[in-house]
Amino acid sequence: MIEMKFVNEDSPTLLEPSKEFDFANPPFDPKEFAESLYTKMAEHDGLGLSACQVGHNYRVFALRNDENPTVMFNPKIVDISEKYVTMKEGCLSFPLLFLSVKRPDYV
Repeated sequence: MIEMKFVNEDSPTLLEPSKEFDFANPPFDPKEFAESLYTKMAEHDGLGLSACQVGHNYRVFALRNDENPTVMFNPKIVDISEKYVTMKEGCLSFPLLFLSVKRPDYV
């Protein structure tokens, strides 16, 4: 397992643009990285976790869904809803903080 420790809420990595994960010269084994990120999220009962939240500034995130564990590397937005919804959300980087967040209905 690759070390995954939550960064402090004032960590610059939470505000910096993340780098693309380079599959030609990977910083970690991609499969092991995906498994470690997903495991960290699941251990803390999260619905999603970005690599930057655990000290790895790469464009990678884990997402819990009903069917399969999902980890996305270098995602790109190709379509976005014009309709917005507001939902209460939490964040593993800010435990116990829940806010109403307005987001597109789908991305």
